[in-house]
Amino acid sequence: MKNKRSKGVTFWAWLFIVSNIWKLLDLIINEHIRIQQGYGFFVSSVFLCITYLICGFFLLQLKEPARKAAIYLGLIRVIILICYFYLIPAFRVNNFDAYSTKTEVVISEQMKSGDQSAILKTLKKNVSEENKKIMPFAILGFIGLPAMILELLPICFFTRSKVKEQFAAIKSI
Repeated sequence: MKNKRSKGVTFWAWLFIVSNIWKLLDLIINEHIRIQQGYGFFVSSVFLCITYLICGFFLLQLKEPARKAAIYLGLIRVIILICYFYLIPAFRVNNFDAYSTKTEVVISEQMKSGDQSAILKTLKKNVSEENKKIMPFAILGFIGLPAMILELLPICFFTRSKVKEQFAAIKSI
């Protein structure tokens, strides 16, 4: 007798699948993401998207390792969010001149000459005294806090005892 999965597990599994297909397509199509964020960020984002996709498919099958993977992947994304919204902006403020010079070099090396001038103009336009300052934590709170809560929701869901029992029931069959 096959155990029926709950609506919550189905919701989170399909949310993992659909949202990460969307993110993966966005990462592959938009070349400016690779240039602005760097290839290390790009590769790690693609890896996380593919891992979440696989996890979503196995969550639909109620596999216990997928439940644990969803929790661990959520923790990894929380750490990435903390770094992205709080630590990296603080680091960029301290090393802003070196960062903008490095960005200009990457753009000039990797972009076509027609695209280079437009992107370099935009970069120089955006480089102002306001960009050198770190955003106030109130603004970061409006952006970072909701994102953090959204990343913590699946962790809370998959650590609930009813969900654990549902995955354990499949394991014992």
